[in-house]
Amino acid sequence: MSIDERRTLYLRLDRMIRMKVRGNAAVLAHRLGISRSTFFRCLDDMKNLGAPIGYNEFAQHYYYIEEGCFAFGFVKEQELMTSELVEISGGWNGISSINLPGVRRF
Repeated sequence: MSIDERRTLYLRLDRMIRMKVRGNAAVLAHRLGISRSTFFRCLDDMKNLGAPIGYNEFAQHYYYIEEGCFAFGFVKEQELMTSELVEISGGWNGISSINLPGVRRF
């Protein structure tokens, strides 16, 4: 799987988690076109990158314990400093209003 394909997979999974798409690992893996073991590897990768992912057994969906999303791409140092200042002064909601070139948000 190429890096672009992996990036697309992680962004699709991120969107499914944020939308709280119903289904267990097997169902979501099928919807993503991957195996159940690959699905769990992706979840582990996302968790290792800091994503606070949980699973609600009653509602049968994955969710983020804290609000946020995955963003992939290069951020210039000046833009990173600007976003850090917004985070300090305005929290996560302030960051969502900044459009960083090269960073895809869904």
